Amino acid sequence: MSFLLAGFGAFRSSFPASGGLVHKIPWKLNHSRKANVRDRLAMIEKTVAAVRSVHPELHALKNMAPLPKTPREKYFVEVRMTPSNPSGLKGLHKIPHFTKLPRNHESRILSWSKTK
Repeated sequence: MSFLLAGFGAFRSSFPASGGLVHKIPWKLNHSRKANVRDRLAMIEKTVAAVRSVHPELHALKNMAPLPKTPREKYFVEVRMTPSNPSGLKGLHKIPHFTKLPRNHESRILSWSKTK
């Protein structure tokens, strides 16, 4: 058990020069996470359709932003262009808590990502 204290393998401490704890974010969504995003969007569409069928004149539905339709809208967020990001797009999974934020918080996300 002394190897656990020495810091080998999975229990090795992070290199301090890289800021301590290193959060490893994959460069693209894997199939299961992408399917989860699609399932969440489908559930939202069903819920909105059900509410719209019962209360078609609801004020919140009139002011609601349209749900994303294209893959670019579903899985990417527009951020400022940098030399390392010439497309100006950032994968949605690289945004913190993207599973918990509704899409109408994009302005907050954009302001957060522009400061980094």
